[in-house]
Amino acid sequence: MNGEQNNTNKLIIGALAVVLLVAAGVWALRSRGNDDLTSPLEEEPAEDTLTNQPDIVPDVVSSPDSVADPDAEDMAGGTSELAIVDVVLEAGSYYYEPNVIRVRQGDRVRITMSAVDMMHDFNIDELDLSIPITPSGQSNSVEFIAEETGEFTFYCSVSDHRSRGQTGTLIVEPQ
Repeated sequence: MNGEQNNTNKLIIGALAVVLLVAAGVWALRSRGNDDLTSPLEEEPAEDTLTNQPDIVPDVVSSPDSVADPDAEDMAGGTSELAIVDVVLEAGSYYYEPNVIRVRQGDRVRITMSAVDMMHDFNIDELDLSIPITPSGQSNSVEFIAEETGEFTFYCSVSDHRSRGQTGTLIVEPQ
């Protein structure tokens, strides 16, 4: 009986040692700034993922939702309604899909970002827009009125995602 208990104790101590080693490895990766914790197979994306990604201009769908804009007045002196332009944005291993979004000046825009792997965020510095860091399998959104025309770069600020090509362009065209 005493020999069996010694073997059980050795197994428990061995299992605890393995758990501590794994935890130390995770801590070491995170302290070096690698929050993605991707497997070695996911570390290097395929060459064409970064360099040959096409500019996709989505057919942005206006949802039937409409929101009253208290600043806009119609001819009768009441408020007018703006349709929401819904954009679904996929965030994956160092890419956004689509990576080009076109809207019109004055549109109310809702960008919903779905993280399909790893964790991602969404930022447009010039417009002070952001979607917080979103874990894999979850979604977050930001809503705004496209007031300023031009081309604005959006990017992921998590770890080295931006430098690995996770960027895109929001184009706000004049009415």
